[in-house]
Amino acid sequence: MKKRILALGLCLALAMSLLTGCGGELTDEQIITKATNDEVKYLTDGKLKNDTVIMTINGEDVSAISLCYWLSYYETQMAYYYSMYGETLDLTAEVSDGVTAADSLLDYAYQAVVSYTTMDQKAAEYELTLTEDEESNVQEYMDLQDTYSMLYFCTTAEEQGEIYRQYQLSTKLQDVLYAEGGEREITDETLQDYITDNGIYNCRYILCQADEDDEDAVAEAQTQAQEIYDELSALEGDALLEKFMEYQEQNADGNTDEYSYSDDDSLVDGFKESVADLEVGQLGMTDQTSYGYFVLLRLDVDMDTVKEDYISSDFNSQMTTWADEAEVELANAYDKLDAQTFLENLTELQTVVSTAQEAADSSAEAS
Repeated sequence: MKKRILALGLCLALAMSLLTGCGGELTDEQIITKATNDEVKYLTDGKLKNDTVIMTINGEDVSAISLCYWLSYYETQMAYYYSMYGETLDLTAEVSDGVTAADSLLDYAYQAVVSYTTMDQKAAEYELTLTEDEESNVQEYMDLQDTYSMLYFCTTAEEQGEIYRQYQLSTKLQDVLYAEGGEREITDETLQDYITDNGIYNCRYILCQADEDDEDAVAEAQTQAQEIYDELSALEGDALLEKFMEYQEQNADGNTDEYSYSDDDSLVDGFKESVADLEVGQLGMTDQTSYGYFVLLRLDVDMDTVKEDYISSDFNSQMTTWADEAEVELANAYDKLDAQTFLENLTELQTVVSTAQEAADSSAEAS
C-alpha cells in the first residue's frame, strides 16, 4: 500500500525541551520502568514495539521508533505553539474534512521519515560517508542523551545518533549537489533569477515613528523624516552610508534595522514597494505608513546570504521530490498506530518524565 505525503517544509531539529501534561494511574517509577523497556509498546498499549517494521522506503525497513519520534516531536512543537497563544492543542479537532489534528501530526511524521530516509539514500548514491572524527561526534552526541529526554520524545540514543548522522550527511550532499559541475550547480544566473523571482532586496532604514491616529505625531514624524532625507540627499557613496548609519545609531527607540528579504509578509504596507522603486545606492522615503515614515537606503544584496538561502530552499524542494518519487510500502503494523491514543499516552508520560526530572535535579542540587 502506498501513501502520498503532504507538503511541509522541514528542518532537522536536534534540541530537546521539557513541557508538562497530565498524569497516569501507575506510580511514576512503574511508568518510567515500563516505558524504558520499550516505549513504543507502552505508548501503543502493546500493539507495536520499538523495532516493529512499520514501512519500507525504496526497500529499506523503517522501525516504529523512527516514526514515533517524529510524531512526538511535532506534537510537542505544536502544543508549544498553541500554549504561546494561551490555548491548548485539541488532538480531536478537525483541521480539514475528516482529518483530526492527531491524524495531521501523523502525516507530518510520515513525511519526515520518508524525506530523511530518501535523503540518506541519495547520499549513499554519491558514496558519501562520515569521517572518523564525524563518527566520533555522532557517538559523543549519543552518549549525551539522557533517559528523561529520550522518554519525553519517544526516542533512543541510537535513533538520535542516526538523526545526527543524517544531518551531517545532508550537509555533505548539499556540497556535492551545488558545487561547480554538480547536479544542481549554482551559477550567477541561477542566483540572479532567484533574487528576481523572490523579490529579494537589501536596504537600511530609519523609522520616524508615529501613531497613525495622532495627526500631530504624524506631522512631526513626517517633518523629522524629511529633514533626515534632505540632509542625506547631499551625500553619496561611502559618505552617504556612513552618515545613514550614524542616524541609525542615534535612534534611541531602536527603530532602525537592515532589511533583506521582501517575502516577509509582516512588513508594513508601503515599505517593500518603496524599496523596489529604488536603485542600488539610492536614498528614498516612504509615504505615510501605519508605523510612520521610513527613510531608506537600498544596498547590494549579500550574495553569500542569498546563496545559502537558495541552497536551503532548493534542497528542501529536492527532498520533497525524492520523497514523492519513493516507493513506500506500509506494513500492516502501520494501521495499528492510532495517533490520538499514542499522543494522549505520550502526554501522560511527559508529565511523569517532567516530574521525575525535576526531582532528580532537586536531589542533585541538594547533594
